[in-house]
Amino acid sequence: MADGGSLTRASQALHTTQPTLTRQLGALERAMGAALFERTPQGMLLTAAGQSLLAPARRVQDAVQELSSTFASAMGREGGTVRIAASELVAGQLLLPALKGLRERCPDIQIELVASDEIQDLLTRQADIALRMVQPHQGSLVVRKLRILQFGLYVHRRYAEQYGVPTLSDAEDHQWIGLDRSPLLVDGFARAGMRVTAAFFDFRCDNRLVCWQAVTNALGIGIGLRNVGDADPNLVRVLEEVPLPELPLWLTTHRELRESIPLSRTFDCLAEALASP
Repeated sequence: MADGGSLTRASQALHTTQPTLTRQLGALERAMGAALFERTPQGMLLTAAGQSLLAPARRVQDAVQELSSTFASAMGREGGTVRIAASELVAGQLLLPALKGLRERCPDIQIELVASDEIQDLLTRQADIALRMVQPHQGSLVVRKLRILQFGLYVHRRYAEQYGVPTLSDAEDHQWIGLDRSPLLVDGFARAGMRVTAAFFDFRCDNRLVCWQAVTNALGIGIGLRNVGDADPNLVRVLEEVPLPELPLWLTTHRELRESIPLSRTFDCLAEALASP
């Protein structure tokens, strides 16, 4: 709960129910003789007593994880569960195809996928492996740069037939697909010399996969991964003059967890599958 800030997130991470977690927390607080969390509008916050237990609890968590990994390695166990974190776009368009090869080669490995644009903390074991577009700098992590992700602007052929192929001169007259509360696209347009607000986008959603589905359903112009868009015969890449960012894709895991056979095999399989477009 200290990491997630709510009973809901904590119960999901621990694979239990909220009532069970509530009972366990109550029993722990009674045993300690002090409240460990305070319920606030912002979520569950640690009390002073809870803060005093946080560091020792993390050490216990790390020790248990290390013991589990060491035992699995010593027993030569090839199966197990690996928890992978990736952004919605990377998870849906890059990771899932890569996991097919892993499932064929290592059927005894079970995968838990956290598809979220929120960065999961490997150091606190919110995930075992993460795919990120920002380079991690923690010294205790194993980090490998896989490739550079290139982006393009696309429309469906039906959209182009109905409204014409967008050009720089008439780009603002077309229908655009963008993000809702996230400022990423608005900031990106500003860097490209186009000053727009969220209202510029006719369709807005903060889920990148939904935005891409909007493109493939001919709702307007949207941004997507070039290796995905270029491979779709129903899509047309447009406005190639507009500068778009190129982002590195990093694969990372905790150094100690590389001793785990399931984790090591998953890491190596993903590195191989995602290293090239």
